[in-house]
This record gives sequence, C-alpha cells and structure tokens, in this order.
Amino acid sequence: MKRLNTSWFNGALALAGWLIGITTQSSWAVAAAVVILMVHFAAVGSWKKEREILAITLILGSALDSVMGNISVLQFSSENRILPSWLACVWIMLGLTIRHSLNWIGNNRLTGNLFLIILTAGHYCLLLQFTYVSSCLPEWQAVAILSISATIIINIILTFSDIWMERYRRQNTG
Repeated sequence: MKRLNTSWFNGALALAGWLIGITTQSSWAVAAAVVILMVHFAAVGSWKKEREILAITLILGSALDSVMGNISVLQFSSENRILPSWLACVWIMLGLTIRHSLNWIGNNRLTGNLFLIILTAGHYCLLLQFTYVSSCLPEWQAVAILSISATIIINIILTFSDIWMERYRRQNTG
C-alpha cells in the first residue's frame, strides 16, 4: 500500500509542476520546480538514484522540443532558438515520475506506450491551445509528430533508467 501512496504523491507533485508551468509560463515554473524537487526528495525520492534520470530527461526532452522549435513544428513567442525555461521544467516534472508513478510502463510496454501516446498528445494539445507556443502545421499533425517523438524519447529514458537502476543495485549489493 505504501508503494501506491508514494506513486500517487509523486504523480500529484509532477502534475502540480506541469500545471504551474503551463499556466504561468514564467519563472514561477522554475521556482515551483525547485520546491517540488525538494519535496519529492524529502518524501519519496533519492537524489543518488534519480539524478541521472532527471538530467537525461531534461537534456533529451529539451533537445526534442528545441529541435521541434527549430523546424517550426513548435513556435515559441521569442526569437530564441531553444525552448523556454518553464517548458524545460515540464520535462523535469516528467523525470520525477520515471521511477515512481510511471515506473509500470517499463513492465508493460504495449499498454505503456498507448498510455504515453495519449498522455503526450494531451500535453501537446494543451500546450498549443493554452500557451503562447504555436505551430506552423495543422494542430493534429503537430500533435501527432510531437507525441510520437516524445513517446520514443520517453522509452529511451525508461531504458536508461533500467540500466542505471541495475548498476545501482550491483554497486550496493557487492
């Protein structure tokens, strides 16, 4: 039962960070991400076990959205060629869930990938509808490209997570 409670708590923290990022689109998202990270590590997480996942999620996710911005699948309101910091915080929130509330995806890849397609499509639909981020493509095409690309990236992150957790287990048992 404790595992379920920590998964729900982790998911709620990540959702709160996502909502703050999407609704404020400002430095408030960065401040909220810092607070959420502190609460996460104090309550359910382990910096030692999760730092690589947070870093790779931030790097790969930010790279994906920045590339999509450079090829105009996403268009940010500024002339900056990289994504805004509040959007990078959304990727950090995803990174918090990889070993907790989204951990089940690694055990059931078919259902997990269907869930990820829906989750990422919903994220990008809301991103395009309710933020200053837009696309030069019709929304359905942009969402399809983005959700498939994000699902691939998240699967890569899940693979890294499995490898790093196995390495962590070996280092701490022998």
